[in-house]
Order: sequence, then C-alpha cells, then structure tokens
Amino acid sequence: PAIKTEDENEPVPAKVALIGLITGIILITLFGVISGMMVWVILAYTVILLLVALVYARIRTEGGITLNWMFPFWQQKNYMITVLGTKPFAAGGDFTTLAILSSLMWLSRGFFPSLMATQLESVKLSESGKIKRRSVLPILIVGIVLGLAFGYWVHLTAYYKYGANVLEGGTTSGGFRIVLATEDFNGTVSHMRSARLPGINDLFGGIFGAVVVMALTILRRIFLQFPFHPLGYAIATAYGNPVWGAFLTVWVVKSFILKVGGVKMYRKGIPFFLGIAIGHFFTAGVVWGILGFFGDEMFRKYAVWFG
Repeated sequence: PAIKTEDENEPVPAKVALIGLITGIILITLFGVISGMMVWVILAYTVILLLVALVYARIRTEGGITLNWMFPFWQQKNYMITVLGTKPFAAGGDFTTLAILSSLMWLSRGFFPSLMATQLESVKLSESGKIKRRSVLPILIVGIVLGLAFGYWVHLTAYYKYGANVLEGGTTSGGFRIVLATEDFNGTVSHMRSARLPGINDLFGGIFGAVVVMALTILRRIFLQFPFHPLGYAIATAYGNPVWGAFLTVWVVKSFILKVGGVKMYRKGIPFFLGIAIGHFFTAGVVWGILGFFGDEMFRKYAVWFG
C-alpha cells in the first residue's frame, strides 16, 4: 500500500499554502505600490502583520486564550515609525506612504490578526468530530464568501440609508471608530509638520524583547520543567495588567487542586471550570446583548466583555 505522508492530513497541501502566501504578499504589495507607497514599507508592514498573526495563533492554540485582542494591536505601524523615524517614510517630502499607512490601520487593529487562530480552531474541532482536516477547507471558504457577501450587504444598505456616523455614534459626529481614524490621521499630520527622529531606546527595547523570547525558548528546550513560557512574556507585554492576574489565579487554583487531589480531582473539575467559561460567554454575548436592546445605561455602568 502507498505510504501516506504527513502533508496529506493537512487542511492545505504545503505547496498550495506556500503559493497562496507568496501570491497574497504580491497582491498586497501591488495594492500598496499602486496606492503610492514605497515597496519596502508595504512589504515590511505586511511581514510584521503576518508575524503578529502567527504569534497570536500560537497563543490561542497553546495557551487556550480566546481573547480577540491578545496581540499588540495598532502597534505595527507605530513601531516602524518609532524605530526608524518619519524621514525614511517621506522621501523627497512625499507623505503618501504615511497617509496610506493610516488608511490601513484596520489591518493592525481589527480582527485580521485573529483569523489564522480561528481557522486553526476549526481544524481542531474537525479532529474532535473525527472529520478529515482537508474537508474543513471548502467549508471555511464557503463561510468566508457568504459571510463577506452578507456583511457587505448589511453594512452598505444600512450606511446608505441611515448614515455610517449616525449608526456608529447616534449623531453625525460618529463613534469610537471615527475617533480612532481621526487620531491616526492627526498623527500623520503631526509627522508632516514636525519630523520624528529615530528612537534608539525603542530599537534596543525591541531587540531586548527578541533576546528574552529566544532565551526562554532555548531554556524550555533544555529544561523539561522550566516554569516560564516565551508566549507568557509576549502576552504580558502585549496586553498588560488585565491578563496576568487571571493567569496567576488559574495557576494557583490548578496547583492547589493537583497538590490536594492529584490528576483524578483535576479531571473531575474540568467540567466545572468549562461551565464558568461558557457562562461568561453566554452572559456577555447573549444576555448583555439582549439587555442592550432595552437601554444601554446598565450596559455602560457594568461592561461585560465577550473577549
């Protein structure tokens, strides 16, 4: 019988995935160049976006964190400008590249970096349901096409009928998304009026972070029970205080259960803790959403975030 290769069990063959990656980068680069951006800028920006998405996917799969914002959102462009200054982005006094970067803000702040992680979770669900990985790909493609078509129809119909700013904030001034866009473009205007110098300290900060992650990775390879994970370092620096407290609490509770009752007690407690997580998502995604229809006063006073 023919020997099955590991590639046959993957959702997409390695060659097809590589061709898709190269094609996507070329198309994004062409879009940037046609828009007026410098080639190296759109390439660097795309690579940073993909690296952030890759790390976020590892965070979701290895850490089980379903928080949508567990990545340094809105920092891809900021880091490039902070480290290099604005002069390389405005050669000859042309600020087109900076302006286009501001218009691409949604790529670094929206849900684009989390798409890779949700696709991997779909593949994992197929394994649990004893479904072939490769059969998941057509379903994902159909879901994306239908979702985009329905989303475009809903948004464009409502925006042209009522106005995007009115729907966003209740008035013609818009809401939070308008504030974010205005803030980013105002930053570009500020750079046009006064050039920003390269940030040497920020450059060394990035290098230091990379060295720490590499060191933690090597130590985990050498020592089997090394307690610190490189993803933990990335998580703490990406989102800060709201996250490490929850992780510390979970670690203390898990350690206590394992010490007192061992693995048997730990396995018995899994459904209870899964119920807590499901209850949170149900409350945030369903209960609080329904209550929002009847008035947003309580919703604003006590916010329950979905993730």
